[in-house]
Amino acid sequence: MSSTPKRTESSFRRIAVIGLGAMGGSFARAATATTSAEVVGWSPDPAERLSAVDAEAVAAAPERWSDAVAGADLVMLAIPLGPTCKMMAELASTLEPAVVVADVASLKGPVAEAAAEAGLTRRWVGCHPMAGVAESGFAASSPTLYDGATVWITNDPEAEDSADRMRTLWARFGATPQQADPHEHDRMIALVSALPQLTANALATTLAEAGIGPEQLGSGGSDMTRLATSSPDIWIDILSALPEDLVVGLRLLGKTVSDLTDAVEGGDMQEVREAMMRSAKWKAGS
Repeated sequence: MSSTPKRTESSFRRIAVIGLGAMGGSFARAATATTSAEVVGWSPDPAERLSAVDAEAVAAAPERWSDAVAGADLVMLAIPLGPTCKMMAELASTLEPAVVVADVASLKGPVAEAAAEAGLTRRWVGCHPMAGVAESGFAASSPTLYDGATVWITNDPEAEDSADRMRTLWARFGATPQQADPHEHDRMIALVSALPQLTANALATTLAEAGIGPEQLGSGGSDMTRLATSSPDIWIDILSALPEDLVVGLRLLGKTVSDLTDAVEGGDMQEVREAMMRSAKWKAGS
């Protein structure tokens, strides 16, 4: 990964970050560290607002989100999927016409629909950074969280100027912006993000039922179950809105586990070996 760049001029004069958890807090930290923009933030949690100010991630964190977005030319929504969609209508009636509205929700289809319903299509830019931590809250944020990460960008052609500005901003954070159709993006996320999440939950549950504690795990087991501590409140919104691809992936995973179970139970180590070789070949990209 590259080192954090020095502060440079930004096309955004004032950035309002709504949500100061791991994702929003990291966005605020990165914007403050790498750009000339004034960064303000808001969180429903007073302690989180205070922490963000104390850490100098934001210049101010007022009690009301409406005060945070006042005068901003970029509003970044870093809150769960449901509240992100609900807030679109409120922002449409609050913001000046030229203000860019962006988000970092894990799904883009529902947000795109909410933006269209609110009349924000021409200035909405959906962003999904492929970065994160299992922990939540401002304490889990980092100014370099997005350094080296791919950031999927979705936008209407009429919002291309706004999308260009967002791509430039993400690049300042050390990220690599990539364009994606919102619905194709969501189908991909069902398999590359939600499926690993539920797999980690299933493995952790299995180990717990077998009487194994996390302190007994080696590095491999710890790596495999890292996602088990992810926030259910954040994930339930996402899982309920995912396309059928997640169910297909879960059933395929179940069949694969069942086949391996049969091979182990029947002593067919050649089948187990071949399955391990196939997965190793996939991981190696060959």
